[in-house]
Amino acid sequence: MIAQSSVKVAAAERPPGYPVELELKLDGLAVRPVVPQDAGRLAGEFAAADAETLRMRFFVPAPHLTSHDFERLTTVDYLRRLAITAWDDDQPVAIARYEPAGETTAEVAFVVKPAYRNRGIGRRLIEILARSAANAGYEELSALYLAENTAAAAALAAAGFTRHAADGSIVEVRRDLRPPRP
Repeated sequence: MIAQSSVKVAAAERPPGYPVELELKLDGLAVRPVVPQDAGRLAGEFAAADAETLRMRFFVPAPHLTSHDFERLTTVDYLRRLAITAWDDDQPVAIARYEPAGETTAEVAFVVKPAYRNRGIGRRLIEILARSAANAGYEELSALYLAENTAAAAALAAAGFTRHAADGSIVEVRRDLRPPRP
């Protein structure tokens, strides 16, 4: 069940275009769009993440992200680029985002902390992103994941993605956002 969240970003701290309607409650977790003020907190979570989680998300064992990278990842326009986070009290437990991958396609990526996996959080964040992406004018979402990442495969399939291509250990899936034709 998704309902409005009581955890909100103060009006004075909301960047232009901040979509208040994406402040939600998702099975006891607060979901909201990222804001630039999240950069330091997300950098700390990244530094504390286990190597396997990082490898599954970034496809390399020890990715290096700088403070500039975290600033870029948390400074979005909420239309063409969007990221949402799920929080358990004051702890971020998942993040999902889309970035332009062409004129009408956006690429989706997500990560969920190990203790919060297998609860449908990733799938539900992707579904929120899909609605937002369609409203932003995207016609299609794509995602890449490692073939061995069965949890990502299941979450994306449950969110309506179908296999498009595979190149060695990397699988590409897509989801059409256009309304069905009559």
